[in-house]
Amino acid sequence: MATEVYMPRLTHDMTKGRLLRWLKNEGDTVNQGDVLFEVETDKAVSGVLAEASGRLLSITYHENQEVPVGAIMAFIVEEGEEIPSMIVSMPQFNAEQISRIDHIPTEKTQYEEDNNQGSSSKRRLFVTPIARKLIRQHNISIDQLKGSGPRGKIIEADILQYLRQQENRETVINVAQSELEFELVELSEIQRITGQRMIQSATTIPQFMLEVDVSTEGVFHLREFLKAQLGIDISFTSFLVKATASSLKLHSRLNASLVDGHIHIYKQINIGVATATNHGLVAPVVHNADTLTLAQIQERIDYFQRQAGSKGFTLQDLSGGTFTISNLGMYGIDRFTALINPPEAAILAVGRIHKQVALKDDHPVEQQMLTLRLSVDHRILDGATAAPFLIDLKKTIENPNSIS
Repeated sequence: MATEVYMPRLTHDMTKGRLLRWLKNEGDTVNQGDVLFEVETDKAVSGVLAEASGRLLSITYHENQEVPVGAIMAFIVEEGEEIPSMIVSMPQFNAEQISRIDHIPTEKTQYEEDNNQGSSSKRRLFVTPIARKLIRQHNISIDQLKGSGPRGKIIEADILQYLRQQENRETVINVAQSELEFELVELSEIQRITGQRMIQSATTIPQFMLEVDVSTEGVFHLREFLKAQLGIDISFTSFLVKATASSLKLHSRLNASLVDGHIHIYKQINIGVATATNHGLVAPVVHNADTLTLAQIQERIDYFQRQAGSKGFTLQDLSGGTFTISNLGMYGIDRFTALINPPEAAILAVGRIHKQVALKDDHPVEQQMLTLRLSVDHRILDGATAAPFLIDLKKTIENPNSIS
């Protein structure tokens, strides 16, 4: 029986992936376990393996196309087998495939239609060959179409009407804008997913902010000591990760998520460090940060910086975060508000280190200071719960010998 090649669900939020390239061509002989194609998700570039051996036929998606999760992309057939008829329907997955895809849409889709009695039975939508060719040619999502043929069959006229409607929408633009010169830059998959997640964060999470100014004199002196005595060069970010992990152990309610109306407080402390790449912003994770030494955390931070230039992060690098730190101090930013990274409970925004006058033993002195601003999900925490964490973190940074 022919084996379907489909777009798998590689990350928690993935609904579609950008097909970067096929590593096998139409008609090639492939072996089970061969890498068939590479797909870009919001987190990384992953290779998808062949599930069977045979010839690769009927490739329906091409490079740089966005492919919905579960969409059939090709078939692997044995000698003498025929390719199944191209009926547009929800792919039929076996138990093993479902476990790897991890999610099949449960809401009503273009492939599902209830009968008048409210039955949950499904029926297939049929497409004429000419209409199917146009769908592929214009990369049209089937859920945007309504069939006018017998029993709802999608015919050529339906596709042409849809294309005319799309063309009309595109022409209704501001005349002045249309005369401006511009450079067209496509969003990367990371940028697209990040945008969606930030919309989710801004519109669905009630967020409040807490802010403190922190002296970094103690961290400065400890860094100098470690470098002079032990030859270890520890960045401020590494100190911050270690101090945050230490405070989260005492205030575990911030190391949490809201899932299906229930608060999950995690035992592992996995701190994501917001990192800029050429493809967009990602947050590689320092796993079990509370159990690592400063030197071990520094090794992870150095690794993140190396990988950021080439987008070499693995899914493991970018998965499992329970709290995020976003540091823009190196860009000269004094303070800013970071949006929570769903489904986490909080995110810490870190400004630049700069000199300012502060009280020490009730006397004004010039010190190296920075601002920490904590964004908190009000559904999980209130000010009385979140404030002690931030104050404890301030004390830890100002007295860092305990975290070395």
